[in-house]
Amino acid sequence: MKFKMKSKLFLFPILTALLLAILPVIDYAESEEYIIAEEHIYPIEIKNVGGIQYVSLQRITDILNSRLIYDEDKNSYTYKFENRQATLAPGKSLISVEGRLEFISQKTIQDDDDILVPVEFLTKIIPLIHKQPVQYNVASRAYVYGDAADPYNLTVNTLPKPTFLRLIIQAKNSIPFKVSRDNKEITVVFSKKIILLPFSEKKFADDIIESVSFSQQRDSTEMQINLRAEPRDVKSYQFKDPFRLVIDFMRIAPTESAETPTGDPARANDYSGAPNWLESNDVKTIVIDPGHGGTNEGAIGVNGLKEKDVTLQIAQNLKGIIEQNIAGVKVVLTRTSDIDASIQARTEIANHNKADLFVSIHCNGSVNRNARGAEVFILSGEASDDATRVVAELENQADGSSAQSSAQARVPHSPLTPILWELAQNEYLRESALLAEQMQAELNQLLDTSERGVKQAPFKILTGAIMPAVLVEVAFITNPKEENDLRNEVYQAAIAKAIYRSILRFQSMREQKNSTGFNTNDEDQ
Repeated sequence: MKFKMKSKLFLFPILTALLLAILPVIDYAESEEYIIAEEHIYPIEIKNVGGIQYVSLQRITDILNSRLIYDEDKNSYTYKFENRQATLAPGKSLISVEGRLEFISQKTIQDDDDILVPVEFLTKIIPLIHKQPVQYNVASRAYVYGDAADPYNLTVNTLPKPTFLRLIIQAKNSIPFKVSRDNKEITVVFSKKIILLPFSEKKFADDIIESVSFSQQRDSTEMQINLRAEPRDVKSYQFKDPFRLVIDFMRIAPTESAETPTGDPARANDYSGAPNWLESNDVKTIVIDPGHGGTNEGAIGVNGLKEKDVTLQIAQNLKGIIEQNIAGVKVVLTRTSDIDASIQARTEIANHNKADLFVSIHCNGSVNRNARGAEVFILSGEASDDATRVVAELENQADGSSAQSSAQARVPHSPLTPILWELAQNEYLRESALLAEQMQAELNQLLDTSERGVKQAPFKILTGAIMPAVLVEVAFITNPKEENDLRNEVYQAAIAKAIYRSILRFQSMREQKNSTGFNTNDEDQ
């Protein structure tokens, strides 16, 4: 604190004693906290004065690109940002903000050429001047400025299952990390300082994880996972876009046939609308999607037969066959008449009905009129060949809606939806491939065509389905002979029966594998 005086040397001890008696002594206890703004992390020095936390207004000014002007005549400071300002004076708790008086709970303090303000200034006064919210994150000891200040947005969630516990760590941007284990402690060291943490420590009631806690180092962040019991095994997986670290803690299973995530993480569907397929051998609900409809006619044969009409007839036939032959199975059609239905709406019907199987029925088309036969597709991020890529592009473009291609646009809302959706799809891909193989074999026999093999492509209709799902092109409607066959009701029924038999074969193979303890999931990473 500045104090100017002219005195004789012999007066100095007396005046010093008077000064100490009259003026308060500011005893600082300092600690470090942070301001997060524009995806940058700024340390700020917190000064504890008499149990009250203060921060330098000059430091706030520098971080938030503002101006701080001192008026010597009025002994006041003006804090300016753009065309808005706040005026305050040392030793006062009254602040003028744009001509309106605002109170803070504690008085400001003069500190040499600076002025200290209570930390309340950040959350109460700054939003009035900057027109941006400022929120304090207790776990991170950070003041978050604006809506998109956090560069990582780290979240930690768990997914408990009977035979394993999944820990899901997700961030907006990629973070380099290392995982180490020491008996019942697992440490994840992120080589970036993650200021905005989801919590300081969290306790769990699960029999494997006791608690998860975070600690800040100089240039890194440590996540400590304390185990209550020794797991049978620990497996980890990393995903990109967005960054996710998934750790599976395997419980000591009483039987070998208990569910176990292997290869790509499994059993991740734990929100409303997801089926219980992997925990039961029974197919309880099947959703059948007649491709196209309404103004979306699909492919058209040389003699005018429309894909939308054929797919509806086959779907209705298939529904009737299943209901007549499999007791207790619910069959749902995504459309029952010639109406427009977006891809998003179709997959939402399947998810909403907790479908165990999803079959989307289509007719193929080609500029080559001699192209013939059936093709069955499953989901993949990339097409298995150029011809498959073209088919996927045509089917995806056929949807007239503006639905986004992201997973978030197609699945029920949940804080865990994006990660659980992707993990569920990885698991169901194997089930989808098994169904597609049986369907391709049945249709090859019906159409007397050679084995084409199951194809993979990024079909939007399959992207949104959270269950084993296939898209089947039952024949080439652009082939004059196959167009004529597709117009025949007996032939339509024959295709429906072939698809029905493939479902039975699929179910039988799954039961055999489960009864022998054989898992369709391979162990390759």
